[in-house]
Amino acid sequence: MLTSTLPRWLEDSTPRFVLDLAVHLVRLGWRVDVLAPGHRGARASETVEGVGIHRFTYALPAGAQTLCYGGGIMPNIRANPIKMALVPSFMGAALSASRRLAALLKPDIIHSHWIVPMGLVGAAAVPRSTPLVVTVHG
Repeated sequence: MLTSTLPRWLEDSTPRFVLDLAVHLVRLGWRVDVLAPGHRGARASETVEGVGIHRFTYALPAGAQTLCYGGGIMPNIRANPIKMALVPSFMGAALSASRRLAALLKPDIIHSHWIVPMGLVGAAAVPRSTPLVVTVHG
């Protein structure tokens, strides 16, 4: 799974809907790994309820990774338009991390959450032989 919405830690205010779906799939016997943006204080890699979580770095220092959490990408940009400057590095890092993880894990299917940004990332990163599903929430 590719997403820009995933809890950073236990009891995070970020909604769990992507993580909950992943956990349910694990309970059905699937192996599920999720790629999500990094954030200061969030682990780069961990397993949560059987789900492999991988976070990519898109800005340094880690405290500069402020595009996704605390309301979401669009609300964060509306609140502070200078955050738009993070979009190119976010997209590049997400694309690179997606390609690297897909090459390592060789998934049977990739599920991207949101058309923008992760649907676009998935479309560019996924090998043509791997099915891509994109879900729009809302």
